[in-house]
Amino acid sequence: MGFSENTCLLLAFLIYLFAFTLLISGLDTVALSVLIQEPETVSSNNGMFTPAFFRPQNSTSCYLEIGFMSESFVVWVANKNDPLTDSSGILTISGNHNLLVLNGQEQVVWSTNVSTASNSSAQLLDSGNLVLMDRTTAAVLWQSFQHPSNALLEGMKLDPNKKTGQKMQLASWKSTYDPSYGGFSFSLEPRNVTEIVVWKENHPCWQSGPWDGIAFIGISWMTQSIFKSGVQIKEEGEIYNISYDHINKSILMTIILDSQGIVKPMIWNSRANIWETRRKGFHSTCNVYGICGPYGICNKQGSLICGCLEGFEPKNKEEWARQKWTSGCIRRETLQCGRDKKGSQASKTDGWSSYVPKELLLHGLCL
Repeated sequence: MGFSENTCLLLAFLIYLFAFTLLISGLDTVALSVLIQEPETVSSNNGMFTPAFFRPQNSTSCYLEIGFMSESFVVWVANKNDPLTDSSGILTISGNHNLLVLNGQEQVVWSTNVSTASNSSAQLLDSGNLVLMDRTTAAVLWQSFQHPSNALLEGMKLDPNKKTGQKMQLASWKSTYDPSYGGFSFSLEPRNVTEIVVWKENHPCWQSGPWDGIAFIGISWMTQSIFKSGVQIKEEGEIYNISYDHINKSILMTIILDSQGIVKPMIWNSRANIWETRRKGFHSTCNVYGICGPYGICNKQGSLICGCLEGFEPKNKEEWARQKWTSGCIRRETLQCGRDKKGSQASKTDGWSSYVPKELLLHGLCL
């Protein structure tokens, strides 16, 4: 049976279209023979995540990013402290099978730096996780989820090791348009009570309150229907981790630590194609670390949020009149302590004082 010229042209077009579709569907994988060079982009299979080279507004610096639903909404940055200064960024896999970012002179500005990599390929998963895999064993050699930027994506785990003290944490950007380290970090702290702490450099500046099995008690919106039970705290030996899996799968959400140290849940508005902050963030006033100072009590329902423990008064009344409470409170009357009934010097670790947090002992609490 013969074919007309039109039929042959149609078959040729369908074959071309099929081959083109296979090519596009495979672009979530970077192999040895494939380079991604500025301004080229690829995407995850579900089209939600896009790795690309981007230049922040009013900046000449260039970074390899992963964007979520929008190239301008960045959830991960590779070379955040080593920006490219030319327009020739390249993402490739090197001869030693690591994933690299090169500049126009083919100098390495970022690498996965895995010593055991061999016969590898890289893939951007539908979760937004960029992984380097062994093509023979399918073992994951490196993944961006274990090197987070300022965003906690669904399925990502922040898993501090209570035994070794090592922990993964989010790190804020320096500013809205500068992804270099901004001084704030966000981590899960499985200490006497498990809670989230935001740090400024090495000092705590906000804490979530304890985990009660469903939510952190200082984060009121976590009890809302779309978030309730979505955050998970698991203990696996000496490993604790926090991750979230929100209930309403039609809602896209991520959690961002912004450049001011504020933790914000971001919701995707599919009608307007923009990300929105639906809540005021994790922060409530009374969860700001040390806001009322030593021996101060915070009550966000009161006319003044800070007060003093019974028997104490403001240390600096002028500052308190200006609603600046960090100087805290002092006792109205000094207690006579430090000696036992026999008049000898008592150990500071005797009795109840051994249970007092170090920071309170430093403020002179005497029990």
